[in-house]
Amino acid sequence: MTSVSHPEREPSNDSVSLDLNAIVFVLWKNKIILILTAVVSCVLGSIYAYTAAQVWTSQALIDQPTSREINHLRLVVNKLVNNNIEPKALASFEKEVIFKDFIKGFNSADNKVNFLIAEGIVDTSPNPQKNDSAQNQKAQLKKLIKTIDARALDKLSDEVTLSFSGDTSGEAKRWLEKYIAFIQAKQVEAKNNELYSIWQNRIKTLDAQYDSVVTDTLQRQKDEIIRTGYSLRISNAAGLDKPVENLNNRDVFYIELGSKALAEKLEVLRSMKDPEIMNPELGSLRLQINSLKSLDIKNVSFQSFSYLSSPDEPISRDKPRRPLIIILSTFLGGILGAGVVLFRHSFRYRQRGG
Repeated sequence: MTSVSHPEREPSNDSVSLDLNAIVFVLWKNKIILILTAVVSCVLGSIYAYTAAQVWTSQALIDQPTSREINHLRLVVNKLVNNNIEPKALASFEKEVIFKDFIKGFNSADNKVNFLIAEGIVDTSPNPQKNDSAQNQKAQLKKLIKTIDARALDKLSDEVTLSFSGDTSGEAKRWLEKYIAFIQAKQVEAKNNELYSIWQNRIKTLDAQYDSVVTDTLQRQKDEIIRTGYSLRISNAAGLDKPVENLNNRDVFYIELGSKALAEKLEVLRSMKDPEIMNPELGSLRLQINSLKSLDIKNVSFQSFSYLSSPDEPISRDKPRRPLIIILSTFLGGILGAGVVLFRHSFRYRQRGG
């Protein structure tokens, strides 16, 4: 006798609905547990949200400096150019270069570390009670460095956003203002040193050129005295007292001047003490040197950027996001409570079935 096999029946929608109803009934029956876990989780989330370290970020928007910010610097640079210093030697004082150097200095890790240490934001004093203090300092520095940033808005724009994060909104703004001033002071010092070096090197070059021309001029004076003395002797021997016209003299001596003129010339050459009288080039060099030395190039003030938006005091924190933390913690608490209730119900059901 053959047996007839019947295919297994798939659970109907009614049975699924009954299971869901059963789950809802179990959860509702144990709603106190759900509420308690949600409340506890909400409280814990609130405690964390209100006690966790806050992060506030102050920002400023800057662009390339205008003529007003670099007016003093441009005046000094133009004076140097007018004193025959090559413009390409002063290319680093163009506003585009100055602006890029400022951004580069702002993002420099060394500058960030020096500022954080100098302002006492990171304590680097040795602590013998903590063996890992050096590692903690490095970790803290690495973390804080990431909160200081200068970033362009886009590749086609020169506008750059400067940002600095702190524990409070006021602190973030204060540190950003101080760090901007710190970087600006370093750049002013660097550019002043560079400007002074160019100015000083130009003066040294002209001084060396002046000394070289003086040496050549004095040597030519000595040679001229010797040549004139020989010419005087030859003129006396030839009996030429007065200048002789149309004398075809291709010699190196000036006997056509006559002995009287040669004697006077020799006397004048011997009495000349100022080499600038013999060589006008020396006078021109001296004027250039004096003109350069008269320039006041110390403490040249300028600003490497112009503000589009000055450092502000942020009105909202970056971290922690309290409402989101509280909502998520409450939601997770409810899920945890539901899981506990369903696990207990399943465990008891199996015990009764056994």
